[in-house]
Amino acid sequence: MSSDGVRIQQQTVGRAAHGAEAVVSRALFHESLGKKLLNALLTFGGMTLFLGTLPIVAAAIKITSRGPIFYRQERVGLNGATYKVLKYRTMRTDAEKDGKPRWASENDPRITPIGNFLRKYRVDEIPQFWNCLMGEMAVIGPRPERPFFVDQFVEEIPHYGARHFVKPGITGLAQIYLSYDDDQASVRKKLHYDLDYVTRADLSMEWLIVFRTITVMLTGFGSR
Repeated sequence: MSSDGVRIQQQTVGRAAHGAEAVVSRALFHESLGKKLLNALLTFGGMTLFLGTLPIVAAAIKITSRGPIFYRQERVGLNGATYKVLKYRTMRTDAEKDGKPRWASENDPRITPIGNFLRKYRVDEIPQFWNCLMGEMAVIGPRPERPFFVDQFVEEIPHYGARHFVKPGITGLAQIYLSYDDDQASVRKKLHYDLDYVTRADLSMEWLIVFRTITVMLTGFGSR
């Protein structure tokens, strides 16, 4: 783990201490056999989708823009540990050339022509099934954020660190009801859903998220 990961892990545990026992107790579902079996089933299906669509998506990215097919980006995961998330590249290679992380905005000029399509229908997220296979993520869980933003949120948003008590996911309760983050207010709204998931998740909620995610992908809800 990097020094940033250690620092974030310490902040996560410290900031989430209030009410942590209740959160951890309810979060036992996330280590249950039912959760693990469902996650394994979804990961297998997702990897099949990933490998089956890879040639087409890879060709589309290479034809429409210069640069690699994939990109890796550091995210904060379980207990504040950092890892590299894998996604299809949807932005120009100089999207953050000044080194300052920023959210995507509506009609963002950094997004490539094919990138708009990939983001709208969440195709860019499909490679993350590899992260699930590696055990770094679950298919369902709070979406992982970059250390740069996590540093801010654990300082400014109460209980933000509690979302790191479970593995991050490709999709989650917040993603099926709300659009992409674009400011701290939207992060606060999503946190309510994330904490609801951490503390109340069960198999019925998991399947609800699965089916609603399919609807989001087909309709492009909340894309940016």
